[in-house]
Amino acid sequence: PLLKNNGGQITSDNYTEVSMRALMLFALLLSFLILQGCTNRGNSTTSCSDISELEKAAEQGDIHSQVTLAEMYSYGICVTQDLTQARKWFAKAAPEGGPLPKYALASMYHQGSGGSKDDKKAVKLLEEAGRQGLSDAYSALSLMYYAGDGVDKNPSRSKKYSELAASTNDGVMKFYLARMYETGNGTLQNESLARKWYHASCNKGFPPGCKKFAQLNNQISHR
Repeated sequence: PLLKNNGGQITSDNYTEVSMRALMLFALLLSFLILQGCTNRGNSTTSCSDISELEKAAEQGDIHSQVTLAEMYSYGICVTQDLTQARKWFAKAAPEGGPLPKYALASMYHQGSGGSKDDKKAVKLLEEAGRQGLSDAYSALSLMYYAGDGVDKNPSRSKKYSELAASTNDGVMKFYLARMYETGNGTLQNESLARKWYHASCNKGFPPGCKKFAQLNNQISHR
């Protein structure tokens, strides 16, 4: 996963769900690449026995080929696993390749995979990926600032990114934002807003949101 739990206050209700959703994104992308025979550029397919055309296309700036090579080196598909090479190709693809290569490269910077650790670059890439519509990038930033993982702990900034993630119809982050309003962590405690966001989380199909919404309603009805 992009983030580690440093023994902070992140619970399995939000942290694990966000991490698993991030992994699922790349599992889907990886499955697509495997089904395509490692890559499909134009009308020609490159097989595991011959990736020279793929490498040539990547060197010439083809983003799909760059991302494919990066995934192949990340997981050792058709090539020997090499995180340095994976990081190299994600870095080449990230500027014009949309949010997923940026997210992948941010993860490598954050973890120090394939090179030195650089959380400043990770944060910048996550912000860019978030602006391009990847709610998991904002979720990751929110959790980083919540737990102080690679950045200074900052509940207010965590709330900002939580709100941005929630605005992208992310049920997990709606739950996280509700939790902040319920506990007053990073914002003023507000039961009404907590109830609103738990309800929104529930409506997006996130079971812990439904559970907390019901609990809060039960508490209010017994006062």
